[in-house]
Amino acid sequence: MSNSIQLLCSTGAFSRFPDLTDYRSILTFGPNLEVDGFELMFYPDWTAEIEHIASELLKSGLKFPAIQI
Repeated sequence: MSNSIQLLCSTGAFSRFPDLTDYRSILTFGPNLEVDGFELMFYPDWTAEIEHIASELLKSGLKFPAIQI
C-alpha cells in the first residue's frame, strides 16, 4: 500500500442521478481537471451499455481508482 495521497474528483461533481447521468460528461470535463484520478459514479441506467461505456472511459486515459455503485 502506498503512503502517497492521491487527489481524486468524484464524477458526481458534474453528473447526478437521475437526470444528468451521461458518461460523456466525464470525457468532456475530466481531462480539464488537475487531479490524479476519479471516483467513478456508476448509474443504474448504464447497465445495458456497460461494455461500451467501460471501453470509452478506458480509451480516455483517465484513471478511475475508485467506483461508487
